[in-house]
Amino acid sequence: MSKIVFFCIPAYGHTNPTIPVVQELTKRGHEVWYYILAKLN
Repeated sequence: MSKIVFFCIPAYGHTNPTIPVVQELTKRGHEVWYYILAKLN
């Protein structure tokens, strides 16, 4: 089992494509930490 970290910006075009990847990694037993940066106004 690996520990994997994802960093993403808060935009649908960047976040949504990574969700299936993260789901597959967790199904395979990897520990995934997923961070999304806060959107600043």
